[in-house]
Amino acid sequence: MNATNILTDPQNFPWRFDPENNRVEFAHMTRDDIAQSPFLDHRSPGHEAAKSYASVDAFIGAQRTATKTKPPAYIFHVAFCASTLIARCLDMPGRALALKEPFCMVSLAHAKARANASGRALHPEFFKSLNGLLARPFSGNERAVIKPSNGANNLLVDALEQPNVKVILLYTDIRKFLLSVAKRGQQGFVFARNLLHVPWGNDPRIAKIGKQDALTMTDLQSAALVWQLQVDSFSRALSKFPSSQVRALDAADFEKNPMRTLNAIDSFFELELGEQRIEDVVGSPLLEKDAKFVDKVFNAEAQAQITRDLEFQLGKDLDNVIAWAEKQPFSSERMKNSSLLAS
Repeated sequence: MNATNILTDPQNFPWRFDPENNRVEFAHMTRDDIAQSPFLDHRSPGHEAAKSYASVDAFIGAQRTATKTKPPAYIFHVAFCASTLIARCLDMPGRALALKEPFCMVSLAHAKARANASGRALHPEFFKSLNGLLARPFSGNERAVIKPSNGANNLLVDALEQPNVKVILLYTDIRKFLLSVAKRGQQGFVFARNLLHVPWGNDPRIAKIGKQDALTMTDLQSAALVWQLQVDSFSRALSKFPSSQVRALDAADFEKNPMRTLNAIDSFFELELGEQRIEDVVGSPLLEKDAKFVDKVFNAEAQAQITRDLEFQLGKDLDNVIAWAEKQPFSSERMKNSSLLAS
């Protein structure tokens, strides 16, 4: 298959950025494959799908002359905040295609974090090309709603610098985040520590925490620092870019009133899903399923009880880590003041 066919057919989904071989890897996936996948990584049919390749030069060149499509919308998030469920609720053929944590963005984020001077010079052009490629519609005037992984949160400003792109910054408070990490045991803490290396490993803000080495922090402290780095980046973006382009959303607002929240997202992203479609989604079994494993029922009360038990077990350790985190040189003050649901 030649590069032109790879880059024009949306069923050739950009799978991975391969800087060592100066190419982009594509996986053949149908729209249904993409929409049904909880994550577009090793848990997706694309992981086993036949792959095609295009050089970085061909990739960038094709996007420079490609037919303009509706720019994508992004949902960047802090993790464990209903982002997958919200993305599923928004997916509607012909209106919106939800791309949940595409691995191509993680591989680009990793390349950005490790890039030398020439790689840093190329990065803006490559992100622009990837942004355009992910926006390709399968039908109608469909808009891509991209929910990057936390491992790609260092691409937030890149996304906001694209023409007409809109971004929602989804978050929870630090207590809920820490309890969500701890609830997953060692796997959750490994996840948090990994985020300190990529995308935040070279971030100069880490040096501001003082003499304490990040490797000697407790698991809870590492997770708290990850939350702080993310919401600080969100706050900076909210200060730099206009409210017409980027807004914050507390996941608690979605939990309390999913109808109002989804209508606000629909309006902000200009998806034109409509109130009836959103009412149908809210009244469907989708909100009662586990967003990551839709064959499982999500028992909200059982999960809440697990969280309460864990909070009791952690006791003062949890309070002390939150107090420690609040003393670090980061800010989350713009989050509440930039709410998508503000009147």
